[in-house]
Amino acid sequence: MSRRIHITLTALASLLSGLAQAGTVEVSFVQPERYTDAGRGLDAEATRQTLDHHLQALCQAGLPAQQRLKIEILDIDLAGETRPMLNLASELRVVKGRADWPRIHLRYVLSDGEQTLSSGDESVSDMAYLMRSAVTDRNGALPYERRMLSDWFRNRFGPAAAKN
Repeated sequence: MSRRIHITLTALASLLSGLAQAGTVEVSFVQPERYTDAGRGLDAEATRQTLDHHLQALCQAGLPAQQRLKIEILDIDLAGETRPMLNLASELRVVKGRADWPRIHLRYVLSDGEQTLSSGDESVSDMAYLMRSAVTDRNGALPYERRMLSDWFRNRFGPAAAKN
């Protein structure tokens, strides 16, 4: 086996072993058709996928292997307001910084084996979403909502929990 292949395989095994040691998260979306504003059609599905992937990444980075986090998303109200566009397949979202801040209502249970470590029912929001400059990826999907969930995750589960 060449040295380059051996180094690549070693790095890959190290990465996979690190992923196997992270906590697990189960995200479910309860009655998404009743959400306040999560987009429509394909946009709504993309919103759910983006939030699910982000919560998965937060958990991978911040929870110990033995812990499990169950999150039920009960309502979503994305930042901004939609404007229908005739020539676009999706809607245009306009953010103004007024009463259009992002909000997500969720319920969670953090457990370690059979023991419940914490649980809650919370409305997570960021009224100052446009005044804060710490959006690291403005070009990615849902930057304000991802930042808001990262802040919530870090505050709820510790500083190591929200590196994303």
